Amino acid sequence: MEHDGYRGKRPCSKAAGGQIIGLSDAEAGQVIKAVQPIFAAYKKNMVSKGFKEADVDGWLAYIKERIAYWKAEEKKRGSHLLSYSNSQSIHC
Repeated sequence: MEHDGYRGKRPCSKAAGGQIIGLSDAEAGQVIKAVQPIFAAYKKNMVSKGFKEADVDGWLAYIKERIAYWKAEEKKRGSHLLSYSNSQSIHC
């Protein structure tokens, strides 16, 4: 699967011999489910360091909001850098 979201520049993919791997919606769902304990551990760790739980929740919510924003931008632009529905892509 070829993507040209960086206008031909793939800093850590092709140049380093890597691949861009597309995921089905089902596979992406499995990945999202699998990483939830990582987010929970991050939150617990940050709270243990003195950060407020509400602040950490806000940070994570912001990240999710930005992902949604860039997914919409990608769709508008016809790019596939952050595709998380059909042919989902992970870029380094």
